[in-house]
Amino acid sequence: MEKDISSKPNFPITANNEELLDAFKEKGWIYEYVEDADRDGFYKIRRRPISKPTPASK
Repeated sequence: MEKDISSKPNFPITANNEELLDAFKEKGWIYEYVEDADRDGFYKIRRRPISKPTPASK
């Protein structure tokens, strides 16, 4: 079966991953991470929206 490339990355809940996700959050690469209610033992990551220039601002 082919892997869905649009799937979100899996981050198991561990101390190392929490440090990594804290660094991502500090750099502004993600907005937050929370425990995933649908998958036990994993974090759900919320990324910041990418701001695209509007045609008027070009």
